[in-house]
Amino acid sequence: MAKQKTPRNASLWIKTFVIFHLVCITMWSLPSPKEPYQHGTAKLGIKTSSPQAFIQSFSETVTEGTLYFNWKYLKSSPLVYYPGTTGFWQYWDMFSPNPASVDLYLEADITYQDGSKSRYKFPRMHDLSIPVKYFKERYRKFFENANQDAQSYIRPYVAQRIALECFKDPLNPPTHVTLIRFFDTVEPPNKPADLTYTEVRFYDYDVDISKLRSDKGMTP
Repeated sequence: MAKQKTPRNASLWIKTFVIFHLVCITMWSLPSPKEPYQHGTAKLGIKTSSPQAFIQSFSETVTEGTLYFNWKYLKSSPLVYYPGTTGFWQYWDMFSPNPASVDLYLEADITYQDGSKSRYKFPRMHDLSIPVKYFKERYRKFFENANQDAQSYIRPYVAQRIALECFKDPLNPPTHVTLIRFFDTVEPPNKPADLTYTEVRFYDYDVDISKLRSDKGMTP
C-alpha cells in the first residue's frame, strides 16, 4: 500500500499544477471589459422586451460579466505573478482584432556635461541576427508599450536608463536625454512599401546625476 501512495500523490500534484497553470494563462489572456463597464457607467442586465433583446443582453452579460470578474478580481490578485515571473504571459493582439499597422522604433539624443552630444539607438530586430533576436525581442515589445501616451509615466525611467547606458566617462556624465520616436505606416499587401519614417521628438529629460553615479557604483 505504501508503494501506491507515491504515484497517486504525484498524479494529484501534477493535475493540480496543470489546472493552476490553465487558470493563470486564461486569466492573463482574457481581454479587459469594455471601458463603460470598467468605469461603472454601464451596467449589465437581462432584457426581456423581445427574444432578440434577450439573446443579445444575455450574451453581453455573460461575456462582459466574465471579463469584468477576471479584470477586477483575478488580474489584481497574486495569481498575476506566476505568468509574469515565469515568462508564460502572452497577448493575442498581434493577430486580433486589430493587428499592429505601424512600424516604430526609438532613438535618443544624449547631451553631456561638456556640451557634446551622441545618438543612442534602441535595439531594432531587423538589425540583429536570429539568435540575438530571440533574446532582445523584448526591447521591441517594451517600446511598443512605453510609446503609448497611457504609459507616459515610464518615460523618465527610460530616459534615465539610457543615460546610464551612455555613461562612459566619469568626468563627463550625460545631463540631458531627448527621446525620439520614428514610425511608418505598414501598407496593405497590394500596395508598395513606403519606408519613409516620421521623426518626433516626444520627451525631454534632465538626468538625475546623483542617481546616475549611484547606479554606476560611484560616490555621488
